[in-house]
Amino acid sequence: MFVSPKLITLVSYDGDQPAGAGALMVVDDVAWLEWGATDPAFRQRGSQGAIMAERLRIAHEMGCKHVFTETGEAVDGDPQHSYRNIEKAGFRTAISR
Repeated sequence: MFVSPKLITLVSYDGDQPAGAGALMVVDDVAWLEWGATDPAFRQRGSQGAIMAERLRIAHEMGCKHVFTETGEAVDGDPQHSYRNIEKAGFRTAISR
């Protein structure tokens, strides 16, 4: 049986300027935190953390029991800010490739 996914896109603002965005896909009780991006002019101001928290809140409200995401792994010389935001949100690494 095919279940149509629900896709939700969120945007953060600094005043009236869009600062960042992120997407959430939900199928049944599984959520996938899709892409996230922040305009370079607005980085290091909490945009992705706020969008992450809101996507998790929505997933919980929709009854999701499992939430997944992915990003590049932090390595020397490339700290991968998304990786740190994901860890701050409480995710743990299940698979590295």
